[in-house]
Amino acid sequence: MMKMRSKRLISLAIVLVLLTAMVVPVASAAPASPVTGWERQGNSWVYYESSQMLKGGPHLIGGSWFYFNPANGVMATGWQFINGGWYFFHANGVAATGSLVIDGVSYVFGSNGRLFSQMANVRNGWFQQNDIWYYYRNGSLQFGWHLIDGSWFYLIPDSGRMATGWHNQGATRYYLHDNGIMATGWTQIGAHWYYFHPSTGAMLTDWISIGNARYYLNPTTGIMATGTVTINGSRQDFDGNGVWQGQAVDRFNGWYFEDNVWYHFLNGVMAIGWRAVDNIWYYFNANGVMQTGWLTLDTGTYFLHDFGGMEADWLLLGGFWYYFGPSGVMVTNNWVFWGGNWYFLLPNGRMVTGDFTTPDGVLNRFNATGAWTGSVSGGSSAPTGGGSTGSGSTQSAGGNWVLEGNTWYYVINGVRQTSWVFDGGYWYYLHHSTGAMQTGWLSHGHWYYLRANGQMIMNDWLFDGGNWYYFQANGTMAQNVTLFLGGVARSFRTDGTWIG
Repeated sequence: MMKMRSKRLISLAIVLVLLTAMVVPVASAAPASPVTGWERQGNSWVYYESSQMLKGGPHLIGGSWFYFNPANGVMATGWQFINGGWYFFHANGVAATGSLVIDGVSYVFGSNGRLFSQMANVRNGWFQQNDIWYYYRNGSLQFGWHLIDGSWFYLIPDSGRMATGWHNQGATRYYLHDNGIMATGWTQIGAHWYYFHPSTGAMLTDWISIGNARYYLNPTTGIMATGTVTINGSRQDFDGNGVWQGQAVDRFNGWYFEDNVWYHFLNGVMAIGWRAVDNIWYYFNANGVMQTGWLTLDTGTYFLHDFGGMEADWLLLGGFWYYFGPSGVMVTNNWVFWGGNWYFLLPNGRMVTGDFTTPDGVLNRFNATGAWTGSVSGGSSAPTGGGSTGSGSTQSAGGNWVLEGNTWYYVINGVRQTSWVFDGGYWYYLHHSTGAMQTGWLSHGHWYYLRANGQMIMNDWLFDGGNWYYFQANGTMAQNVTLFLGGVARSFRTDGTWIG
């Protein structure tokens, strides 16, 4: 009985041992796949969306197209043939779009990554994308100059885009028509004609000869000349077709306006340097252009009015008086005897007023008009020698107007003044013997006009006797000259009447 029990216990123990041995240890559970996102598996990548691995495709992820092996979901790279079309996926899995050179061959892909043509690797000829033309040869996108079907085209180096319009290479200009063909020979662009070398297409300039005809092409713009053109100081005639007709200077005299500047010709010779026209001196530079404003030459400093005429008298400019002698040279650092009075001009040409020590060391006094009234420090009673003698009118200020009967007079220290007087910002003329204020027309070296209140007209028009006249900044009537007034050229006859 005991043996039976022992056997049963032994058998039970063996069964328990065997059962224990059959129990397999449970390993920790593998991490769950991400709900949505990328997962690296060895050297490959897969993508989960809502816990499902993506396969096939293409699939749009984060704005880019990807493709996954239909069997194992591994992200694809390189060329892939999908749904009857070719795609190329970069090393990061993103599908190529737009233009791309792969192994030296140019391809064009759509925005969805699909190749526009399965035969892109052998593309030849013109290809248009987004209204832009490109040219392929043996599947390769071309750049630079290319001779295609007998015509030259230029393909922009950084993009391959076919060029149109003007194109510069160094100092050479070309023109490409709207169809990309390089212009050669005569070409009308807008309202102008140009000539391009028949072989190279380079835009030509200056004089050219074609057959028996000569033409002139602007050195800067290349525009063909027509009509009368000044070339190197000589006027040349061209017909409406641009053919040179010969020199025009032999048939031309007088003023000539071109490109907003004035020239003057006499018997066909263009003025250079000083030239007197109707008793008025003008200065023309080396190119024949009439000068205005301040002019400094070896002989001295001059002032030329807006109409070009040389000043040879007193001039009020910027609130200061200057004196220009009969030769037009501005007097500087010297005395001038003018109108019965002595004046002194500073080194910069400005007239002195008040107390001033002249170069001889004498303190002199000058009134408000600039006239010398005497020495303050006991010097000479009057300047002697070394001065300039002027002629013409004088100026006065600081007096009082006095009405006697119907006549006005200008009085300083009880003395009636004569000749010119400047008062209150206006010029007046007082009779040279009686001192009576004058009105109307006045001839005093030049023609002037004094209004009913005696004020001289300056920078203004006058309508008198059925004609228009113009009086310049110094009050002189414009005569036999063309002035720019308000941006418009106005011409005047010798008698001052306005022509138009």
